Amino acid sequence: MLAAHLGAAETAGIEWKAAVYQEIERQRKEGELSVQGMCDVAGVGRAGFYRVPWVKGGAQGNMDLRDAMQRIALEFSS
Repeated sequence: MLAAHLGAAETAGIEWKAAVYQEIERQRKEGELSVQGMCDVAGVGRAGFYRVPWVKGGAQGNMDLRDAMQRIALEFSS
């Protein structure tokens, strides 16, 4: 599976790790394997998997959270 993704990623111009993380996410949704186990087999870090924006809700979700935190901080800074 990983070799297939390596070839497909190179053909599509996608970074290999990103393709592996996408496959791990797909497998995670099926619930058969743990994220740690899949990362170990793939030779990638589990922390890197969780840093991928689409795992956490995307960049917009992060910006919305940051905006809310800044508003709260400003409200209570006086």
